[in-house]
Amino acid sequence: MSAMPTTNEYLELPYELNILQQNKIANVYWIPEAKTMVCEAVHAYMPQEDFKILFTEISNYVAKYFPENFVFDKRALKAFHQPSMEWYFTEWKDEMSKLYGLKKHRKLLPNITWFALAVKAGRAELAKKYPDGEFHNLDIQYKNSVLEAINS
Repeated sequence: MSAMPTTNEYLELPYELNILQQNKIANVYWIPEAKTMVCEAVHAYMPQEDFKILFTEISNYVAKYFPENFVFDKRALKAFHQPSMEWYFTEWKDEMSKLYGLKKHRKLLPNITWFALAVKAGRAELAKKYPDGEFHNLDIQYKNSVLEAINS
């Protein structure tokens, strides 16, 4: 694609960045050298149906490229939606782990205190509701920059 990433942070990465998809809510990148796929939110809100469509499409890229690391850059988001998080953790991540071995997930959260608290509370709720969920076996970490997320 000839489109460009939305932030200089992506343009300044020391890796070749292949743009797989761009739409109104997200950009999806493949970084072959780092075996990393990145989903960069570019809108303040991801409606649940759009979110599910996006991640279903990302599933196809995971099946094609077999990334070792998946980075979800949520820094543009201004809304938190627990049902989307539940689907993402209990269905999408479960499938990606079991079918393609994708176990390493890195997250970049918006610099909004309440958002990080909502994520923490949401994860605690999921842990109680799904004590045997596959997501408990994943390497999920929160980072402060795209480069840190790729290299960790």
